[in-house]
Amino acid sequence: MGVRSAPEGRGPREGCGVPPRGGGSCRRRDAVKANPGAARPKTNPDLPMVWCQVGKLPYFCQTVFLFGEYSARLDPKRRLVVPGPLLSMLPEEHRTHFVLQKAPDPCLWLYPLSVWKEELQKLHEKVNLFTPEGRSFVRIFQSGAQPVSLDTANRLLLPKALCEYAHLTADLTLIGMKDRIEIWDTPTYEKWLASCETKRTEWLQQFLGQ
Repeated sequence: MGVRSAPEGRGPREGCGVPPRGGGSCRRRDAVKANPGAARPKTNPDLPMVWCQVGKLPYFCQTVFLFGEYSARLDPKRRLVVPGPLLSMLPEEHRTHFVLQKAPDPCLWLYPLSVWKEELQKLHEKVNLFTPEGRSFVRIFQSGAQPVSLDTANRLLLPKALCEYAHLTADLTLIGMKDRIEIWDTPTYEKWLASCETKRTEWLQQFLGQ
């Protein structure tokens, strides 16, 4: 099945979050004829993109889609080794610089820097900084974030204040949550998981059953 081009005079169609039939991307930037020597369309360097293909038409697609549950350890110096299978889901050029953010639940969110920039852009498009409530929300949200970088041993040094916020100890559980990684203290995560066990069937019907 072919991929229809965007109507003349209109830009590329943004995806709906579900890959098209036959596999491929949910966000199309440009479609060109399959030709290895052809010039690729310009892209935003802050967006992690790869060269994908559906049928005979290749195009760029967003690749930050993380999932799975992983065990990890926090050493006495607050260094976390990011599990290789989780790290490998990110494009190589986006595996170094991250932003660590306080999450609404008792855990931390770890964003690739490019995704964090998108989150901030969306935030400032929605929130009015000329209102006290808007300023307060943005102040709380952004003050709870700190940049972190991966070293040559695939370790992140977690700030003490953020470790204390999420009550992190030595045993950690990491969860891939689409465009971010959740970092939980394992006993806290297991307690949360047990509290949700009775709701699993209800949530499956509510969110996936329609």
